[in-house]
Amino acid sequence: MRLAAAMKTTTSVSNGWLAERLAMGEPASVSQYVRRWRIAAGKTGGCSGCSEGN
Repeated sequence: MRLAAAMKTTTSVSNGWLAERLAMGEPASVSQYVRRWRIAAGKTGGCSGCSEGN
């Protein structure tokens, strides 16, 4: 999940691409999985080392 979160933050890959390449199930669920992981990990604004300022 950490890789998916980092890729969503720093690239423009689609949920479909992430779901297929990282075996995450349905593309429609990828954003929700990443969001839940960030909340659980206390990373509401992105990932450590990423250049996004949410």
